[in-house]
Amino acid sequence: MTDRRPVLVRSFSRPPRGVGDRVATFLAERIGIRPVQSVAGARDGPLRADGATSVVVAGGGLAGMSAAIRLASRGVRVRLIERESYLGGKVGAFPVRLADGEQHVVEHGFHGFFLQYYNLYELLREARVPASDFPLVDDYVIQAADGRSEGLRGYPRTPPWNVLAMARRSPFLNMREARRMKSFATMRDAFVLYDPDEVRARWDATSFAELSRRMGLEGTGFDAIFRVFGHSFFSESASVSAAEIVKNFHFFFFANPEGLLFRYCRTDFEQALWGPLRRHLESLGGVVELGTEVVAVERNGAGRFAVRVLDAAGGDRGEGAERGERSLAADEVVLALDVPGLKRVVAASTALTAAHPELARAADALAPPQPYAVVRVWGDRDCLPGRASFTSLFGYEPLDSVTVYHRLQEASRDWVAGHGGGVFELHAYTPPAEDARDPEHLEALLVAQLRRAFPELDGMRILQRHARVRWDFPGFPVGGAASQPRTSTAVPGLHLAGDFVRLDVPVALMEGAVASGVAAANAILAGLGLAPEPIWSVPPRGVLRRLLPGGRRGRAHHGAAARLPESTA
Repeated sequence: MTDRRPVLVRSFSRPPRGVGDRVATFLAERIGIRPVQSVAGARDGPLRADGATSVVVAGGGLAGMSAAIRLASRGVRVRLIERESYLGGKVGAFPVRLADGEQHVVEHGFHGFFLQYYNLYELLREARVPASDFPLVDDYVIQAADGRSEGLRGYPRTPPWNVLAMARRSPFLNMREARRMKSFATMRDAFVLYDPDEVRARWDATSFAELSRRMGLEGTGFDAIFRVFGHSFFSESASVSAAEIVKNFHFFFFANPEGLLFRYCRTDFEQALWGPLRRHLESLGGVVELGTEVVAVERNGAGRFAVRVLDAAGGDRGEGAERGERSLAADEVVLALDVPGLKRVVAASTALTAAHPELARAADALAPPQPYAVVRVWGDRDCLPGRASFTSLFGYEPLDSVTVYHRLQEASRDWVAGHGGGVFELHAYTPPAEDARDPEHLEALLVAQLRRAFPELDGMRILQRHARVRWDFPGFPVGGAASQPRTSTAVPGLHLAGDFVRLDVPVALMEGAVASGVAAANAILAGLGLAPEPIWSVPPRGVLRRLLPGGRRGRAHHGAAARLPESTA
């Protein structure tokens, strides 16, 4: 059985804003700024399994759900195991009861669903999630403490037209600021002439702070923007690999045909995202178990996997069910866990790691996770009506962004209708470790900076609050590319998925998690002799790199990096 070539249905894309937008998009597509399908032979060949193969997917976030749906849609028997009482991981939603007794559904933090998250939107489309559940944000504003501010809605969505427009009128990224840079050529070679293999080889051993220094960004508007965006990848510039941040800039800006505006969830993630995805998976024959933790993976006597799980309180098995450890048999396993969870499972899988010590070494080599903090406050006053729903900040450390929730989410809008005031969420993407270990102190710092960034809230009385600090975003340290794990492990049949997995396509954050799940599913499908699923992304290489003869730069880099072979991506 065969299927036609995969076609991307862009039902969640931003509608064109007039003739000029259509013309700019058309011209950008002509030079290669368009979605790319990166898997050879996708859906070209046999598609359906015979139902005999069983897979356990550990972790019910985007990576695990993506792998489970892709496998179940092909006739594989899938069981998705999640430790929490809710799906979603870092994109989960759960109820909390505040001090006044009111119950609210909160998330692990506001998430922008950027329009080049093609693989995520394919999942939502297949689960029949309407685009109206994820409206387009009104604007994405960047505000600096020196008074400069700009919104991104008015710029063309596609390169190079957005860059040209910014050069003319941006207070941060204009030609005057570019002339103050020490080495514009370094930025050009790293970003505009992006090549994944070359960037990794040249810049992985360098921090993003050092790359910024070599470009001479300090004191320029470029410094503000690059720091804002770099920090929003949950990384600290002095310790994160420049190669990782350059890849992310390529994905979000320099090769992105959709623009920097994003969609948001108008209700909550459980209603709009996880309920539909779970129902879709179950309609395909998949099984979901919540409140069940995968604690170890071993081989059983028949050569299959024995997945040890622990039933915990609050799961689907009910309050009266007996809890304890049990074993699930599986032909293949996908560990779609966060870094701390993966380390725990591998450490407890003693027989498996004794037979395959490379697995233990790979888990030990994973960088420690990064902290992030979220504070949501319900206050007795609103911010200025001209404020955007989402604002990224520069110069207000440790506060990185402010989300005006009652402009976006229905439940917060209802609360304001009944109480007045406003609902605001404050983010610290990677606060200093000493602050993250003192949550009350960190919360006070974030609220103080909110009042400084939005001075109209200086006298606001906080009626309710919900704060949390988590340590589960992956780190990408300087020199860490060599130890970054891929989908396949040293153990045949054991696969990894998650936003920390190295992929051969330029993706990041939520889209990186989804794409990693598809990659894990493809590894299993390949073993069954089935055609792989497509993985979509922005173009894998810089636009000018492709336009130059042979894909080479007009000027060679200095040093050994100038002699690197061209990528085949």
